[in-house]
Amino acid sequence: MAGFEARTSFARFNSYRKSGGTDHDAICRYLWNVAICESLYPILQAFEISYRNACHVAIGKAYGNAHWLRDPSAGGPSTLNAMENQKIDDAEAEVGQRKPAITEEFLVAELGFGFWSGLLNGHHATMWPLIIASVFPHMPQVKRDQKTAAKTVEKIRRLRNAIAHHRSIWHWPDLADQHMALREAQKWVCPHTARVVLLIDRFPGVFSRGAEGFSDAAAKLQTQPLIQPGKPSLINYSI
Repeated sequence: MAGFEARTSFARFNSYRKSGGTDHDAICRYLWNVAICESLYPILQAFEISYRNACHVAIGKAYGNAHWLRDPSAGGPSTLNAMENQKIDDAEAEVGQRKPAITEEFLVAELGFGFWSGLLNGHHATMWPLIIASVFPHMPQVKRDQKTAAKTVEKIRRLRNAIAHHRSIWHWPDLADQHMALREAQKWVCPHTARVVLLIDRFPGVFSRGAEGFSDAAAKLQTQPLIQPGKPSLINYSI
């Protein structure tokens, strides 16, 4: 237990403790948090990929240039600022180191979610009337505007980054609501992808299980050494 806590970091592990709680309770919450984050990965992946692709295609059609990342001189949004253009240059350089040819598709994938979510910032206000119906074709028209889309995508970005940086989210009071909002946002972009993700969405079951649902696993972690002579390690060091 002491080694696990030390390698996890005392400060990080303390975030799973509650006043009067035991180490066992904290481990249960830690394992629950890992499972919650894992269960949210499919829908976060689906949204990020479908949203960035929808943005890229819509911008290309609006400005008459399907390769606006690679060749902005042929047409593209004039609202891109210096930081955004630098991100495109950095992505191009990164792709160039790994691929024999730099294609538009590789650039779309290389650019981080921060770039694509940033396209909803206020300085792109003149662009969104041209593309919003294409990016969010199934968003109710009564609330289909840049401000609403920006607020929704920003919450998704924060959730995505919290999970990517291995933060604790088990205690977020609106986590179940955020999951439902994420499912709804996926429908706005692509209902077909939303239906596929629904088939493997394990969040409701994992979340309702609660920390106490990991009591047996936590007990094993506390009572069994991670490495036993003559037996495989409980930790897979190859990943």
